[in-house]
Amino acid sequence: AGIHAALADEMARRLALLPGLRVIGAGTTAPLAAHRLTARQLGAKLGASHVLACSLREEADGHVRIALELSDASSDALR
Repeated sequence: AGIHAALADEMARRLALLPGLRVIGAGTTAPLAAHRLTARQLGAKLGASHVLACSLREEADGHVRIALELSDASSDALR
């Protein structure tokens, strides 16, 4: 889980530098991951307008694939 946590921390740090964007910390969001909530449900629970989901997968050749999804919490639509 080390690389996952490091990547999440770095992404949150960089996103927090963007004007007008409020980043909710992993300590708040991590306990919700097991509940498999939709972006709309997460947005309502956290007061967020958008939800960023990230996954990492190591390929057989040793490369790491990173997938990101930005969802509009008001509609569950991907951006």
